[in-house]
Amino acid sequence: MAGVRKLRSGTMQGWFKHYEGHRAFFTLGHRATRREVLNAAHTLEVEHAQIRQGVRPRPDQQGAILARPIGEVITEYLAWGAFQGARRGRPWTPKHQRTRAAQLGWWQEHLHLRVLGDCLGILPSVEPASYPQFLLSSVLGYAEGVKPLYPSYDHPLNTGTAYEQSGR
Repeated sequence: MAGVRKLRSGTMQGWFKHYEGHRAFFTLGHRATRREVLNAAHTLEVEHAQIRQGVRPRPDQQGAILARPIGEVITEYLAWGAFQGARRGRPWTPKHQRTRAAQLGWWQEHLHLRVLGDCLGILPSVEPASYPQFLLSSVLGYAEGVKPLYPSYDHPLNTGTAYEQSGR
């Protein structure tokens, strides 16, 4: 049974029966009306009932991870680095933190990354994007910056893929 309640803040909170059998809560935003939240709750409950009954497949963990927004993943990675990303569990230096944030932002902008799944099989796009602007040392530095977003089998530094060295 789906439902709606009003929180102290005035936000409407909806609930529905999750496919695993427990009650799940959600909000659509502060300005959502009771009717909008209730309609969303009914829709979610129908979808989860279909999963429970075997009409729809159960969502897998990999699909959920690959659907995460890339900005959220980058923020999480930078927070981890600021806390314990360097050798022996020490934090990154402020300069390294700024450099890594700038490099990841550059890759996100130039490769049009929106979700983590966009990083799968992206190596053919990475090489042409990095060649014209930089010298070899910069290319390798920027490749190192995108390394956390690569699956281990697809990373150019792990696969031995060499960058061409062009003249200045």
